[in-house]
Amino acid sequence: MKVKFNKETQEKILVFTISGIILITFYIAILNMNIISDILMNLVGIIMPFIIGFSIAFLLYPIMRYIEVRVLKKSKLKDNSKKQIAVGFSILFLFIMLIAFFAIVIPQVIDSVKILSNQMSTYIEQADNFTAEIINQFNISSELLTHILDFGEQLVVASVEFLTSSIPTIINYSFKAVSVIFSSLLGVVVAIYILYDRDHFYMQIKKVLYVLFPKNMVDHVRGVVRLSSKMFNNFIVGKLIDSLIIGLLCYICMVLLGFEFAMLISFIVGCTNVIPIFGPFIGAVPGFVILFIVNPIDSFWFILFIIALQQFDGNILGPKILGDSMGIPTLYVMFAIVVGGGLFGLLGMFLGVPVFSVIYILVKKFVDSKISQNNIKIE
Repeated sequence: MKVKFNKETQEKILVFTISGIILITFYIAILNMNIISDILMNLVGIIMPFIIGFSIAFLLYPIMRYIEVRVLKKSKLKDNSKKQIAVGFSILFLFIMLIAFFAIVIPQVIDSVKILSNQMSTYIEQADNFTAEIINQFNISSELLTHILDFGEQLVVASVEFLTSSIPTIINYSFKAVSVIFSSLLGVVVAIYILYDRDHFYMQIKKVLYVLFPKNMVDHVRGVVRLSSKMFNNFIVGKLIDSLIIGLLCYICMVLLGFEFAMLISFIVGCTNVIPIFGPFIGAVPGFVILFIVNPIDSFWFILFIIALQQFDGNILGPKILGDSMGIPTLYVMFAIVVGGGLFGLLGMFLGVPVFSVIYILVKKFVDSKISQNNIKIE
């Protein structure tokens, strides 16, 4: 005797079966974490060109769409020709940015670090003389003088150790970055195919998902993917543009103000600016220490300049570029940064905000729908 189930029951059985398989797989993975980790690392190494290609395509897609939809909108070219031109200009933009970065920025950063390291003894002596003049001018007591000198000595020693250890690391990473660029050419090729055939790939994935899983589940997953893509795209691309502009403004203003090591400090400020809220403070500390050792007066003017620059970024430039793309309160942004940083370091601080934004919006939609369905009145 055959037992027949209606469509709703079949979908529930399928969902419970898949959930059970996922839980069992997760349990087995926990028990064999070391083996799984080795397998995943090897797998990541094998498919790295595709990971790089997907990342490049993700970052360049807004540029491609802008060229295709806005710039070439009124042209009489065919759709395929528009897409080819848009992809070509997107890849050209990528190479221009990479060439500018490795031909202009990195060499100057390395030169600045070498100069700072070679003249460190002179800079330390100047900083000591400046401290002694301040102490004599304000008649500071011997007890307080001892504390100030101890603190100054610790600061100088820590700065020297940091810079000394950072020089080979920066140079090493620079050469590694150059090596990665050349080895990632295959990733660029993959990105070109992804950008050009995106709609075709997307349709194939949809067909497979609708065949394997219930329609309601696939529709829900597609909604989550669209939301995640929108949030990540808005945040990552917007934040990178914002940080690039802040880095350039910092460099231009430091050159005009006559500060030394403008490229090195601006590079640090631009890189750390990608971290919301805490980034400006993280980037200001190394710049202050470097300038305090080189020219203590400039270090205090630098702090005032950074405060003004970050006020401009937080109140004018940032909202103009990012808008309200995250859609979550500042307190939750801080929570996402702290938790993400605690779990995954600097990368977690950067990606924690869009991840938490997606979770926040999904939970908010779920709660609002339940309140609406149950006619709950919130007073």
